[in-house]
Amino acid sequence: MKKILLATTLLSMSAGYAAADITWTGSATAGIAQNGTDEGGEADPNAYGKGDDEFLSYSSATLAVAFSGATDGGLTFGAALDLTAGVSYALADDDGFDTNGGAFGSPSVFIAGSFGKITFSTDNIDGFDGDELSVADDPATPLIDESVGLDGEYDVQYDDTFGPVAVGVLADMDTGLMAVSGAFSTGALALAANYAQQDVIDDIYNVSATYTLGMIAITASTDDQSDASLGVAYAGTNGISAGATYNTNTGGDDASFDIEAGYTANALSVSASVDNVSGANGGDATWTVEASYDLGGGLTIEAGTNYTSDVMVGASMAF
Repeated sequence: MKKILLATTLLSMSAGYAAADITWTGSATAGIAQNGTDEGGEADPNAYGKGDDEFLSYSSATLAVAFSGATDGGLTFGAALDLTAGVSYALADDDGFDTNGGAFGSPSVFIAGSFGKITFSTDNIDGFDGDELSVADDPATPLIDESVGLDGEYDVQYDDTFGPVAVGVLADMDTGLMAVSGAFSTGALALAANYAQQDVIDDIYNVSATYTLGMIAITASTDDQSDASLGVAYAGTNGISAGATYNTNTGGDDASFDIEAGYTANALSVSASVDNVSGANGGDATWTVEASYDLGGGLTIEAGTNYTSDVMVGASMAF
């Protein structure tokens, strides 16, 4: 990581700046991978247009820039932007290869103070808790947004905390749609709620409660489709982690049972997960196994495979 400190220069130019900082960070990935099949059992396309039974190489690099400053009056402000170039790969149940154009995306700019934090980023702010609030994947449903705020759909975000309460508000200036998020924590109990307006269908929400007992956390949640889940997670000091979740799926498929486990010993980390363990959800169980070894200095060797016959061996680097 390389830092360029501008505080001295800026202070000599204007007494209105208390400090300023520009930080450059970088990351990179490289390796070989084989794309398998998608969830429906069909052959996946890939970034090279070659057959799925071939191992293909990938390499990508990301450059991120963050600006930060503060005024004598106590306001903080800043901006961030990044670019990724090359072909990246992620272990997934669909196309894992992704071609990146190498151009800077929309910057994120913020101002913060006693009033909270306001962030601006045109069509580049993700929705709150988007994965858990996603709508059922039904091609017959005429959705404009398939989730609570598609990635990069919102323009303005407001965040603040009031003691044990945290709140957030998102706004899409193009459509006028908004989303709100709230969280409350006291002792071992944590509560969270998310709500978002939708274009064509009913609004979407979910609520959850987590209670932590030492190394064990119990979470219960439900959403606008009356889908409910109950999960138990364990994070031990011995490097072992495990979790199990029961999902009613009342708004769509049959009930399912998911499990995951992990182990970390010094530089080695191994994890495995299985969704729909019983196969009751109209199909076979879906599983993923991953491993990584930290060589130090920002270099990590990683490998993984999953139920779609995806296979990857590569390295990730942080600078």
